[in-house]
Amino acid sequence: MMHAPTPAADGPRVAVDKEIVRKFLSLIHEQAARALNGIERPGLLQLTRIHPLDNKPVPTRFQIGDVDGMTEQAIADAKAGHNVYVEGRTIAEQTSPRQRGGIEHTAFVFALVDDSDADKGKAANRDLGGLASLVVETSPGNRHNWFFLKQAVRAGDAKSVGDAMREALGSDSDTGTVTQPYRVADTPNYPGKAKQKRGRTNVERTSISDAQPLRSWTLEQLRSQFPPPNRRNARAKGNSKPSTGRKSDSKSPTDYRSLLDCTDAAGYDGDRSRLLFASLRLAILAGLDDTAIIEAFLDPTYAGKAIYEHCWENGKTDSGASEYLARQTKRARDKVRDFEEYFVTDGCIYWEKPRQDPVRLANFVARIIDDVKVDDGSEQVKRQFAIRYSINGRDGHSQYSGRQVRSAELGDTRVGCRRPHHAGAANSRPSRQRHQNDRSGRATNGHSVRASRLAQDRRPVALPPR
Repeated sequence: MMHAPTPAADGPRVAVDKEIVRKFLSLIHEQAARALNGIERPGLLQLTRIHPLDNKPVPTRFQIGDVDGMTEQAIADAKAGHNVYVEGRTIAEQTSPRQRGGIEHTAFVFALVDDSDADKGKAANRDLGGLASLVVETSPGNRHNWFFLKQAVRAGDAKSVGDAMREALGSDSDTGTVTQPYRVADTPNYPGKAKQKRGRTNVERTSISDAQPLRSWTLEQLRSQFPPPNRRNARAKGNSKPSTGRKSDSKSPTDYRSLLDCTDAAGYDGDRSRLLFASLRLAILAGLDDTAIIEAFLDPTYAGKAIYEHCWENGKTDSGASEYLARQTKRARDKVRDFEEYFVTDGCIYWEKPRQDPVRLANFVARIIDDVKVDDGSEQVKRQFAIRYSINGRDGHSQYSGRQVRSAELGDTRVGCRRPHHAGAANSRPSRQRHQNDRSGRATNGHSVRASRLAQDRRPVALPPR
């Protein structure tokens, strides 16, 4: 056993039934042993305690089979006033004992769990009776439904199924999350700040509602049992806007709240800064001002969630967390303000800005494939760009000077145009407003894109329509 620091001795004393706690943890250890049978380095099971006043997770790790050690630690933590949790994964042995570990620290996953949380209006949308391997009632009307895996899998494989389970069931965001800790049965459910704000002030008893440990699943069976909802994007009658054939962003601006509810940044390679930016971007697009963002992101409802804790760890105090979030919001606004995207579909080039329908710029496709510096003996080195284009089913290559690319004076017979054009002339007003503030510091005409940036990432060139 890897010992965590001793819990505070002045916490509330609550009666805990040792036999029920031991029964629950025995079921977890036995399942881990079955699913990991034959694996040379299966990793360690992890118990986590969180005090309701500070929401700081403190992990303790155990060898698979050390039921007595985990039971003693769980009871000690519970009696000292902590909420106590266990996970459906094992932790790689080299992980620091001071951190709970992200998805990258996961050795194997042996169970996925549905968090049916009626308190927040996120109960599972179907009865899971007869399906779950283990059911724990965490408070009246709320349950953790454990689905044991026949064979332990790597975190990436489990995550995709967990995501589908969460979407199919409509349960709390903790559902199917590989790194999420879940309550140990018969340990008290102490209400933290978020629950107290929702009116939950009583300490609730947790209990085992059902246990069918030999009921286990393969990932394929779970995928079949919890298929994602139909995502067909049928348009309303009378909407005559043509489809570009391009997939839209699956997150609407209001979905910043779903990111605030994430317990980790597993979907962002464990990087909580990236998770914060993604949520800020959605909040900005939803029209929130800075004050509303700070109020929403630092709402105690999200205490213990990844973004909330990230802001507090960087700010240290109430005012510090607000100041840190204000700085990150400004940076996010700058990036959103500069954000635009060119994309190609159906043989055409389109331009898209946040919360606006895409604009078709050209009826052909062209990309910079090479950036050549030409030294003609003068003092100034000139640049030429090799461009590959496709128009009306005909492919070809052409050379253009840097001046032509910057000003979008590209046309002529090389791409089938009779005379030079300025790309996007009909939409020049909004494009000039954007490009006069281009990061290069130079004004550009129409929908042309900074040549050096195009040469680097091969984004489409906005050439003139024929």
